[in-house]
Amino acid sequence: MNDLFKGKMLQLLLTVPFVCWGGPFPVIGPASQFKPLVPQYALAQTPSSTRYRQRAQRIIRHFAQRKPHGFPKNLKRYARTGIYHAMARYEVGDVAAANALADRIFSGDLKVLGNDQSFIVMTGMDLYLRYRQHMPSSLRWKIRQFVTGNHRYPKPLTANHRLMRATGHYLAAQTWSDWGQAQPMQQQTKARISKFIANLGVHGMIEHDSPVYHVFYLNSLLSLQDHVRDPAFRRQTQIGLELLLTSMAPEWLNGYWATATLRTFAFTHDPHQAAQIGPVGWLYWGGRRPPMWLGAAVMHAVSAYRVPEVLVQISRDRTQPYRHRETHGAHFNGKAKYRKYTYMDRQYALFSQYDGLGRLGWNEQMQRMGLVWDAPASGASLMIKQPVKGIRGDTKRGQVLQHQRTLIGVYKGPVTAFIPNNSTILHRFEQSGWLFMHGSSVLIGLKFINGYQWQKKQKIGYGKRYRATFNRLISQGANNGVILQTAPVENFQQASTRATLQAFAKTVLSQTQIDRRGLSQANPTLKYTDLEGNRLALRFNRDRTVNNQPINYLAWPLFDNPWMKSNRKFCLTIQYRNTIREYSCQNWTIRERKL
Repeated sequence: MNDLFKGKMLQLLLTVPFVCWGGPFPVIGPASQFKPLVPQYALAQTPSSTRYRQRAQRIIRHFAQRKPHGFPKNLKRYARTGIYHAMARYEVGDVAAANALADRIFSGDLKVLGNDQSFIVMTGMDLYLRYRQHMPSSLRWKIRQFVTGNHRYPKPLTANHRLMRATGHYLAAQTWSDWGQAQPMQQQTKARISKFIANLGVHGMIEHDSPVYHVFYLNSLLSLQDHVRDPAFRRQTQIGLELLLTSMAPEWLNGYWATATLRTFAFTHDPHQAAQIGPVGWLYWGGRRPPMWLGAAVMHAVSAYRVPEVLVQISRDRTQPYRHRETHGAHFNGKAKYRKYTYMDRQYALFSQYDGLGRLGWNEQMQRMGLVWDAPASGASLMIKQPVKGIRGDTKRGQVLQHQRTLIGVYKGPVTAFIPNNSTILHRFEQSGWLFMHGSSVLIGLKFINGYQWQKKQKIGYGKRYRATFNRLISQGANNGVILQTAPVENFQQASTRATLQAFAKTVLSQTQIDRRGLSQANPTLKYTDLEGNRLALRFNRDRTVNNQPINYLAWPLFDNPWMKSNRKFCLTIQYRNTIREYSCQNWTIRERKL
C-alpha cells in the first residue's frame, strides 16, 4: 500500500466520524495523522451540534495562538497551564511549536512546583498519549522520566491532587510495562480511582462543585475515559465523569454555575470572570462566553468524548422554575455531609447548603449560599456569610434554611453581605430596615434583623481584569438573623424599573411576617412567612422546618430534580421527555432507551 493511498484512507477515517457524529473537526496533517480511532461507545452518545464544534474550535484556536501565563520566565506558573497550550498547538498542526513548548516544560526543574507537580503528572501523561507520534524521542523520554519519577504521594494532598496523580500513574503503568513499578502501580491506582468513583455514586465528592478545582476532577476522569484500555474500567470512569457533569447541568444558568461549594476564592462562577470551570461549562452547556484565561478546557475540546445529549438539554431548559437537590461530602463533614439546594428560576437562581449542626469540616474556602442572576456585566451575585479571612470561607456559627425563592439565616456574631455596586443592579432603595434591589431579572429584598452598616467598596472576582465592584454590609450583634426574599421581575412588572421595585417592596412589607422573638435565646431562632405564605423556621443547631414540617436532610438523595432521581438500584436515573438514561454504580452499567 503506497503512502498516498494510506493518506487518503486516513483522511476518510478521520472525517467520517465528524460528518456523522460531530465534534472538533480533525486536522488532516502532521498533528492528526496517527491519532487513535474514536471509541465506539463515545460516538454513540455524541450530539450533532454545530455550535458545540464551533465552541471547541474557538477554544483550541485561542490557546494555540497564545503564550501560557508566566512564559517564558516563570516555570512555576506556565508549567501548570502550558501543557494545554501545547495540546492546542498539536491539534491545529503546529507540531514544531507544540514540541518546543512541551520540551521547555519537561526540561525545566519541575520540583519548583512542589505538590503542584500533580497537575503535570496528569496533563503530561495525557499529552504523551494523545500526541506521542509527533514528539521526538528525547521529549517522550523526558515525559516518561518525570511521570514515573513522581510516583509517591506526599502529604498533605487534597483530593483533586490524589486523583490527578493516580490518573497519570495508572496510564503510565498501562503504557510502559517495562517500568519497574508498573504492575503494583496499576493495581494501586486503579483501586484509588475506583474508590473515588464508587464514593461519587453514594456520597458525592468532598471538594464539591468548585469553580476552581472541579475542572481537574473532570480532566482526570476524561483522560482515563479517552485512554484506558480495560473496557470495564473505562465504563466505570465514564460513569464517574458523567456524575460530575450531572452536578453542573441542572445548576447552569446561561453561563452561571449556581452552586454552594466547599472551595472557591471569589464566590460562585460568573461567566464574565476567569474561573477555571468557565470555558469547560461553556463548551458543554453553552451560555455567555467566558474569558479564555486558563486552558484546562482544551483537553475537552480535543477529546473524542461527548456529553450525553440528555444532559445538554437539561442544562438549557429553564422554561419552568424547579428545585434541585444534591448530596456531597463522603464522611468529610460527618453524617451531615453537604446537602445542596438550588432553586432555579427562569433568569436567576438562589442556592444554599445544609452543612450540619455546629460541627464543620474544613471551611476556609466554603461558600454556603448565594444568589445569581443573568446579566450582561460581571458581578450579578449576592452573598451572605461570616468570612473566615477577607471574603473567603464561612463558619460553623452560621446556618441557613432555604425554601424555593426565600432564604433565612441565623448567625452567632456579626454577619456580612456582599452587594453588587455595578450595572447589574438597576435600582435600589432602603425602607423599614430592608434593602430592596432590582437586578434586571430578579427583585431582591434583604433584611438584617439587627440592622446593618455600609462598608467600603472592593473589587472581587477571578482574574484581576475581570473583577466586579461590591459593597460590604455588616450587621453586628451576638445573635443575628437575615432574610433574603426574591421574586421574578415579571411578577411585579410596572411601567418603570423604580415602580416595579416599589411594587415588590410594598408587597413584601405588607404580606410577609417576621418573628424574631427567639433570636436572643441560647439556640437563636428566626421565623419568617414569605411572599407565597410559606412558614420558614430555623433554630440554631436544631430542626429547620417549612410549614411546620421538619426537613430530614440526612435522607436527601444523591440527585433530585424534575428530571433526575437516585435510589439504591440506580445511583442516577435521568428522564427528559422521551429519553431515559440509567446509571448503575453497582454493576457499572449505563443504559439509555426511548419511551
